[in-house]
Amino acid sequence: MVILVDIGGTKTRVAVSADGKTIFGKETFDTPDTPKEGLERVRTTVQKLYNGEPLEMAIIGIAGVCSPDRTELVQSPHLPKWVHHFTVSDATISLGVPVYFENDAALGALGEATEGAGKDCSIMAYVTVGTGVGGARIVNKTIDRTYFGFEIGQQLVSFEGEAQLLEKVLSGSTLEKRYGTSSKNIKDEKMWNEVAQIFADGLYNTIVHWSPQCVVLGGSVMKDIPLQIVAERLVERMHIFPELPRLVRGELGDLCGIYGGMALAHTLHR
Repeated sequence: MVILVDIGGTKTRVAVSADGKTIFGKETFDTPDTPKEGLERVRTTVQKLYNGEPLEMAIIGIAGVCSPDRTELVQSPHLPKWVHHFTVSDATISLGVPVYFENDAALGALGEATEGAGKDCSIMAYVTVGTGVGGARIVNKTIDRTYFGFEIGQQLVSFEGEAQLLEKVLSGSTLEKRYGTSSKNIKDEKMWNEVAQIFADGLYNTIVHWSPQCVVLGGSVMKDIPLQIVAERLVERMHIFPELPRLVRGELGDLCGIYGGMALAHTLHR
């Protein structure tokens, strides 16, 4: 049995799979303030979901930058108290099984590539806009190799006459601070059209850097960004490639990271 954990900047999802293909138990809770609290909550949740079969491993997606050997969280704008305190060794002791770390957006990308909207793409870009902005490049159903990882939310875009981080312009946490309410409560069409245009500029950069066959778009905030405005802006911007990649919305929703964890576990079993 495989333990599957997706630790986001706002929510944590825990699931278990007996066959590596299906989820038979899952639970969601607010991401705790510290890794010690987080691991304890994951451990007690696994005990609740546990069906008595032998535990083989745990795959943990985490919102932030992992060390090159994927054994430690080294940077996380949304989980500052976890940085340098969330390690594979501590997680292994807490859960009692071998543990593997990966960036949460990378596992979300892998999930969409293997079980979701990107199943027919050999080279897929995944971009998620939620609490933060993240993404990953998938090649032949495998997370493309990197040293630290993919951090497309840290790219610079022009906003109000200044160069600012994409994540600091249109992430869920940024919009909530700017408007005083969750992004899902914002009904200002003009604002969402402006967000779509800025997002399209960041997406343009990602497309010319990664040259994907298709782009899968996920995350809670992405649901409110008008895709037609994004597509029109990309057409205006694109002059180097003869065609744009296909843009599609993700199919797996909040469980994309869990499905990505299952896919990674399957690879590690080989």
